[in-house]
Amino acid sequence: MRAKLGDGTVDACSIVNAKAGNCAEDCGFCAQSAHFDTGIETHGFLDPEEILAAAKRAEADGAQRFGIVVAEKGVSKDKRPEEWAEVLRAVRLVRDETDIEIDASLGLLTQEEANILADEGLNHYNHNIETSPRYFDEIVSTHDFEDRLKTLRRAKNAGMDLCAGVILGMGETPADRVDAALELRTIGVSSLPVNILNPSRGHRWATARRRRSRKLT
Repeated sequence: MRAKLGDGTVDACSIVNAKAGNCAEDCGFCAQSAHFDTGIETHGFLDPEEILAAAKRAEADGAQRFGIVVAEKGVSKDKRPEEWAEVLRAVRLVRDETDIEIDASLGLLTQEEANILADEGLNHYNHNIETSPRYFDEIVSTHDFEDRLKTLRRAKNAGMDLCAGVILGMGETPADRVDAALELRTIGVSSLPVNILNPSRGHRWATARRRRSRKLT
């Protein structure tokens, strides 16, 4: 779901898990990180035709938006050009063969990548900040809070609306929650998802171990 609209209805968004698991980042909340043994099924980037089929199902079910979501640090135009080309083909197929609006969560972006995605018709870009700047390095060590802010700024500069929010229940304080909200207000998001951590075997224990090791050092 998105925000409540003026007529009392809701704007519904459906997503497709376009690339699952084996992510090199160590986000402590994420079951798709390769750093943790969570037993999930993994797959590479889906065939764009499969993504189109998912978008058509979402549209038939009444969704107004459709999100293409991947598990990785970023879909890189330069480092993985073949995958980048498949992402663009998927966006074009959904754009040309449905009336649903296209969102995406593709990880970190360069300004060039953000501009290309916006030109291809991407409407919203999702990239959560997860928590406050102060607490961020307690849950992620392979990139930093500023990396996330840069991607949000680049997406906004390219003309996309922003969908960015937080995860609650990761050991953050009430002050962390307030600070995260202030950051999101400063960035200027149009959608703010509030997620509640549902720990699964593997990544929760790994996060706890990392916190203990940091305290010892």
